[in-house]
Parts: sequence; C-alpha cells; structure tokens
Amino acid sequence: MQKPHIVENALSKDALDFLTKFCEDNPNAFRNEGNQAIGQFIDKTISYKVLHSSMPEPFGKLERIMAHCRFIAQKTILDNWNSYVYPDNTELTYWDPGDSMTLHADNTWHDGLEDHIKELEHPTDYRTHSALFYLNDNYDGGEIYFPEFDLEIKPKAGSLLTFPSGNDHRHGVNEVLKRKRFTIAIWYTNQINYLE
Repeated sequence: MQKPHIVENALSKDALDFLTKFCEDNPNAFRNEGNQAIGQFIDKTISYKVLHSSMPEPFGKLERIMAHCRFIAQKTILDNWNSYVYPDNTELTYWDPGDSMTLHADNTWHDGLEDHIKELEHPTDYRTHSALFYLNDNYDGGEIYFPEFDLEIKPKAGSLLTFPSGNDHRHGVNEVLKRKRFTIAIWYTNQINYLE
C-alpha cells in the first residue's frame, strides 16, 4: 500500500498570495446556503462549478487558478498512481479555529457506522482519488492524519497531497487551533459521466 504523495511547491507564490488574499477579502463569496456543501462547510466553500473565467475579477482569476490546480493534480495522479482520472468536484474551503474532520474515506462508509447507514449506497462511491492543495501554513493545529500509515502531517503552503479515495487511505483533520486554514480540495473519478 502506497503512502499519500506530497508535492511541495505545486503552486507558485503569486497563486498562493492571490488565493489567500481572496479568502481573506471576500468572506461573502463563500455563502452557499448549504446547497453545495456538507453541513460543517456550509458558508465556507466556493465550488468551481459556480465560477467562469469570464466573470469579473477577482472571480475570473479564481476560476483560472482553480482550473490550473485541477490539471496539476490530474497529472500528479497519473504520474504517481498510474491512473487517468477526471475531476468531479473542486472546492476552495476555509477552516475556522475549532473546525476539524473525523476519520473517513472519500468513497465508502467507514466501519464504525451503524448498519442501517452502511446499507445505503455511498453518495460518492465513484471517486477514485483525492487531492488537497494547501494554501497557507500559518495556522496552528489542522494536521491531516492517516492512521493506516501512522502518518500525521501539516504540509507547507503550496503543497499538493494526493491519495486514493478508499478505506486504505482513511484520513481526518485535527482541530484547527489558531488562524484560518485555506485549502483547495479536488476529488477525481475514472467515470467520465461524473466529470465536473
């Protein structure tokens, strides 16, 4: 079983500066009324699906940078995991102090759930790979952990982390303790009908 793969300096300093400034200067852009996010990320995400490169700035530039991230991660997954995949969902997300994520896999239910939930079809069972771009590293806490690898890391700003989406790569995020944490999460599938 291969460990999660980290690429440092996957994003340029200019892209990181733009993205972190965008997050800090445009809190209302993250308002999504729960239509595009799971509960804990309501009003904390911007979906790539709502952006277009012809939108006025800074949104046009945000779309172009997020599109660029999708290609970088797609190429990294091909090179490292030998899998050709399509992005099915891309989100710019901020995490407030107090935010965390419990241990989970991105395409299947975990063992600890009740049977009546595990009997349901997982809503994203088509996902094959997950990718995370880390836009800042000046927060405390917020480490991602992978118990199957006895791994807990806080990637540097500009890093890209990729891994398969199944139970072998279950992961969680420790509570963010101080300052906001900014990421771009992208999920991939080998089924073109789920193309974002």
